[in-house]
Amino acid sequence: MRLAFCFLSNKQEGVRNLMRNFNYIMDVPPYVIDSCSYNLMCNPPLQSDFYINDAWNVEWVTYHSTPTLDMFSLRQDSLAMARNADVIFIGDDDMIIDQKSSSTINDACLYMDNNQDCGAIYLCGNLGGMGDKLGEGIHIANSGHLSTNRGILARNRSIMLDNRFHALGANFDFIIGFTCLMHGFYVARMFQVPIEHLTKTRMRVGHENQFYDLDFIKDKGIMHKVNEVLGEWTNHEIWPKEIWKEYRQAAMINGRLFHYDEFGNIIAQ
Repeated sequence: MRLAFCFLSNKQEGVRNLMRNFNYIMDVPPYVIDSCSYNLMCNPPLQSDFYINDAWNVEWVTYHSTPTLDMFSLRQDSLAMARNADVIFIGDDDMIIDQKSSSTINDACLYMDNNQDCGAIYLCGNLGGMGDKLGEGIHIANSGHLSTNRGILARNRSIMLDNRFHALGANFDFIIGFTCLMHGFYVARMFQVPIEHLTKTRMRVGHENQFYDLDFIKDKGIMHKVNEVLGEWTNHEIWPKEIWKEYRQAAMINGRLFHYDEFGNIIAQ
């Protein structure tokens, strides 16, 4: 399996943190990874004397979005750097990845290798007690929050983020999972992942940063776009009803097993 790490950063201090805290080791059990690449998309460009480890592929792009940055496009550009990979680790520049994290990432990659109908695994901590309830292992998901919490492992495809959902503001990590479903792949979660994500910012109504302002996201952002394409989506805990119809049609066309019924209930295999 070819694994690609794809990170993005919009500040130079974030890049420094990534170079210091990223310590993935490929050859720890399970030995499923044949090759891996390290990719970083920056906005804006780095200073000419900025040190980057030679192992990293670095590109930059400049977006001028006021008052909030077009992170959807930045993430799309980042994922395009992994065009030859089988699976992509999608992360942020403020994650700490060490040897223990490496084993967990390789476990998840092995799962994806053995379960070709899985489109993405969202790596999580406890996720509000859900990890305590479901326990260890990888679990098919059909509701609840989807984010880069501790990273996302996604099967590489020609369309990773459906452009019909392109909008400003947070929530674009949901679109990675929704795009998987709309192509007939199921989405899963892995809990208690030993990756530390230093960001503590959360979405809320009236957030001073428009990117995390729930009113903006619902009225003009990505939730608004989802409402246009898939019907009503007002609650992060409940995914749009129409997505299950899209999923089942795509799974049938592509000859994949159904993992959800028409109402989004998980089908026991």
